[in-house]
This record gives sequence, structure tokens and C-alpha cells, in this order.
Amino acid sequence: MLRSTPDRGTFTVIWGLAIQAYEQTLIPDRTPFDRFFSGHLGALTPRQLLGLATFVGRGNCATCHSGPMLSDATTSFFNAHGALNRDGGDQGFHNIGLPDDFNDGGRGDFGPGGVPFTVSFSDFDNFAFKTPTLRNIGLTAPYFHTGAKPTLEDVVDFYDRGGDFPNPEKSADIKPLHLSSFEKSALVDFMRNGLTDCRVLKQRAPFDHPELPVPNGTNLAAVGAEGIGPCQGDDDDDDHGHGHGHGHDD
Repeated sequence: MLRSTPDRGTFTVIWGLAIQAYEQTLIPDRTPFDRFFSGHLGALTPRQLLGLATFVGRGNCATCHSGPMLSDATTSFFNAHGALNRDGGDQGFHNIGLPDDFNDGGRGDFGPGGVPFTVSFSDFDNFAFKTPTLRNIGLTAPYFHTGAKPTLEDVVDFYDRGGDFPNPEKSADIKPLHLSSFEKSALVDFMRNGLTDCRVLKQRAPFDHPELPVPNGTNLAAVGAEGIGPCQGDDDDDDHGHGHGHGHDD
């Protein structure tokens, strides 16, 4: 046990590092997307393939959501593309045209002791937020840092119209897309289903959990390694391998 010290942040830091180390072992790399790029060409449905084509094409999604983690806020992307994004702000952070919230200035705000978060000191860091991974995005509603968009359909509509709030710091990458309704529904299908690891959805090992007491809700019962149901394709993955990010590195 750590003794209580005036620096109560010591335990917080160690606890946080321990959680980080554990979470780094949880790699959700058995999605239909990963299986498709590992050679299982039937892993994505025809509509999801159109969604993938829209994702990397007219949807302009892969401009920021790139690489194995589907995010430009990664060490590998930083090493490959440098410290600045296309607008001149910090790599991996973008103002996408959400309404400005002066309670949270994003990357352009200040941390403890008035230390700025920004490294570039670019105006484009004002109200810019980190590009999240899209892995298991179908399981993490609502969306954006404010939870302002309840569904993936709302998110796609937001980007299709070029954001909601014109401002001088909005990224040049955010502009009207003019997608068809079929392209939008295919894009949602690809993200919701093509990027979901069934082991996470079904709480199978290593994504199972012990009993989780919830102070203001219903306790979650423990699930074992088999989770709450089987995952289609487990045998194929075991036979052929499931390396993280096959065929779509930064």
C-alpha cells in the first residue's frame, strides 16, 4: 500500500498507468474490416463495401480516421506525417464545426498552472478536439466530445452538410459532401457493423468483466470467457491469424 502523502496525485498517476497498461492489451482487431484485409473477402457485405469505398472516397473520412486505429492521433501517424496537421494545428486535433463551448476550448485551452495544451500555438487548435478511433464505434453512442449526436446517422448528416457552426478555425477538410442517401446508409452500415469486434459486443475474453456494482443503477453480473454468446468467424480467425491492422497500416 502507498502511504498517504501530501502529494495525493502519486497514487492517481500509478493507478492510471496500471489501467493504461492493461487497456493496451485489449486490441479489438477481429472486426469484419480486419478479416476483409486479411483475405476473407466475404467478411464485408456488398453494402458495407460501398460504405468502405465512401469512407476512403467521397466521404473523406479516411483523411483523419486513418491507419490501423482509424485515427490520425496516433504515434505512428505523427512519426509518418509530422507534428502539424494540414491546417497547421497540432496533429490529430481538428475543429470540425461544432458549436464553440467556451467552457472547453479543446486543444487551444489551458491546463494546470495555465500551461497551454497546444504545441503549435495555431489558431486552428481553438475548439479542436482529438480524432477518436472508430473501432467499435457502433457501441459507443452518443457521439462527439459533447455527446451532441445520438446516432451514427446524425454524425454522417453532420459531416455531409459540412458541420454545424462556421468559424474561422474550422478545418479546411470539413466541407459539404453531397452524399446520396444510399451512400450515407452504406457508410453507417460499414462503421456500425464492419468496425465492430464481436468479442467486445458479446463481452467475450479478453473483453469479459467481473461483477460491476453500479451505485446509481443496475449492477452488471460477471461474465466468463465465453461472454454472452458466440462470434461468427472465430474458427477462421484462429486458423488464419488475426494480426492487428492487416493491410491498412499508417
